[in-house]
Order: sequence, then C-alpha cells, then structure tokens
Amino acid sequence: MSTCRGRRPELGCDPHRTAYQRFILGKSGKAKRYQNVGDTGCCDGSHTLKYGNSWKKGPFSCEATKAGLSCNRDDGHGFFISRSKTEIH
Repeated sequence: MSTCRGRRPELGCDPHRTAYQRFILGKSGKAKRYQNVGDTGCCDGSHTLKYGNSWKKGPFSCEATKAGLSCNRDDGHGFFISRSKTEIH
C-alpha cells in the first residue's frame, strides 16, 4: 500500500492470486479494480500489512484481519480483499 507522491492522493494495493489485480482508491469516487495487470507493482512484500495491524495516512485507512484486508477513505468508499472474494464499496 502506498500513497503516490507528486500526484493526487490515492491508495493502491496489488494482491496476488493466480493473476495480479490492482485496487486504486483515489481522492473521490469508488475504488477501481484492474484485472490481470502486467506489472507487479509493490508486490515485493515490503509493503505488507500484517494481521491485526492497521495503517492510516491522510483520508485513507486500512485494517488487516484474518478475514481479509479492508481499506477505506474517510467518506466510506473503499475495498475489501480476502482469499475468497473482493468487494468495492
């Protein structure tokens, strides 16, 4: 997870299953999901949020539990990722 420097604030996450997906939550509107992205983004493991931990920066916050990863913006828009499902809200 990271907020991009030099651009509009956004939160991105690249979970790996059989193919990479990318979730981007910008400063307004719903999160966007991109399927089968060609690059692996930040998937080197250095940006992993461990179970039981949370993260917050600006309007973005994430919480990692055994149920999955939930990331939201202060207005309630965000996404949920687990091994069994993904949701945009």
